[in-house]
Amino acid sequence: MFNSLLKYASLLLAVSVFLMSCAGSERLSESQLAEISERDFSVQKNEVFQAALMALNDNGFIVRSSNPSAGIIEAEFITRARSDDANFFGYNSRRSTAVQATLSLNEAIAGRTTVKLDLQEVLPPMAPNQYTPVSTESTTRPLREVRYYEGLFREIERIILM
Repeated sequence: MFNSLLKYASLLLAVSVFLMSCAGSERLSESQLAEISERDFSVQKNEVFQAALMALNDNGFIVRSSNPSAGIIEAEFITRARSDDANFFGYNSRRSTAVQATLSLNEAIAGRTTVKLDLQEVLPPMAPNQYTPVSTESTTRPLREVRYYEGLFREIERIILM
């Protein structure tokens, strides 16, 4: 009886650990992606803009362009140059060469800013095979894991509250 109870408890523990690890890397559908990629902040646009720049820099992104008046930030996280996974919430992909982040900030109501975050994985050109011609263009695909969107928004919020 004790052995069967111990086996049951071990199995239950293993299943719960597995389920918790899956929850951290949940992949998003199109509608879920649209929902999770937008966040409201109860501060002015310029404060959110500065916090977003700092959050991107703190997570290993290189800001390629920024326009405070338009509320646009474009940044890139180069994955091939990384030997560690300490930046950008442990992002590690053997297939992508970079992650592009585009943030659009909109202050519709004074003192309330909406941030739209678009994260795209950059994939290298495909090698030719018998079915596809040689491609010299990189392709992109949406990054569909919750933790990257939530993590970056949490960082922006943390910086705003400092």
